[in-house]
Amino acid sequence: MCWAAITWDGPGPIAFLEKGETLDAPAYIGILEDFLIPFIDSWKGQSHRDQVVFQQDGASCHTAKVTKEKFKEWGLKVAPWAPASPDCNPIEYTWKDMKCWIRKNRKPKSEEEIRDAALYYWQHILTKERCRSHILHVKSNMVHIHRVHGGPIVDKWKYNN
Repeated sequence: MCWAAITWDGPGPIAFLEKGETLDAPAYIGILEDFLIPFIDSWKGQSHRDQVVFQQDGASCHTAKVTKEKFKEWGLKVAPWAPASPDCNPIEYTWKDMKCWIRKNRKPKSEEEIRDAALYYWQHILTKERCRSHILHVKSNMVHIHRVHGGPIVDKWKYNN
């Protein structure tokens, strides 16, 4: 399992969990402290954390009270999350794109090969333009979701691999 972030300016950090490691709130906070916060501070500067809007899904480690308190302590805004709505989260398109790229180009046979392929994708394939495409796709989805008053939409995401 891995955790990662994307931005309008391109890929952010990626972190891999050890085999068998579970992602509870303390582990999640540790990842954020080790990867996200230093990235944001080097990208925007600590005094500009309020310019960052972080999006995550409804996983229990994301919604835990201690996690919410940490985001307040760090001065980061968290976007509201609609339950069961991966079509509203750009990172979901990044994961899908990465999986398609790995299946097409690498054919990994072990967990180590999967990790290596994911890291290669993150460092060499996931460009600023690709990140922007994933973010803009969500923006487009929002228009369709609004049209159907919050109901389901047919998402016809296409990849250019």
